[in-house]
Amino acid sequence: MPALEERREDIALLFLRLLTEAAARHRIDTVPEVPPVFLAALGSRAWPGNVRELRNAADRFALGLGLDMAGENAAMPARLADRVAAFERREIEAALAAHGGALRPVYESLGLSRKSLYEKIQKLGIDRTVFLADGEGG
Repeated sequence: MPALEERREDIALLFLRLLTEAAARHRIDTVPEVPPVFLAALGSRAWPGNVRELRNAADRFALGLGLDMAGENAAMPARLADRVAAFERREIEAALAAHGGALRPVYESLGLSRKSLYEKIQKLGIDRTVFLADGEGG
């Protein structure tokens, strides 16, 4: 089988296939939408790890961990703790938005205690008032 470098025209299609498989493997209901610019950039990137590296990129994309086209994940913080914090922030903000800022359904849906959610909101600097529906409190 030829290296990806020799089949650049197939990279975008192969990535979409691997992304679909990654979403199924990670039990993600909706396959993330891939911007056309991102797909075009995939073909210009070096893939020294060939299909295995492309599969790993599809896994990261499916999990919302991003992929920088300059090479490594430069858009993501380098330290694991920073990446975990960014992931937690996205998840908490998405849950707050989905539940109109109401905390009980947020901490229940995330499997957290009320205290843990409050601590994470404070630590991550999330302004929950942005998500409150119709000026609700509590």
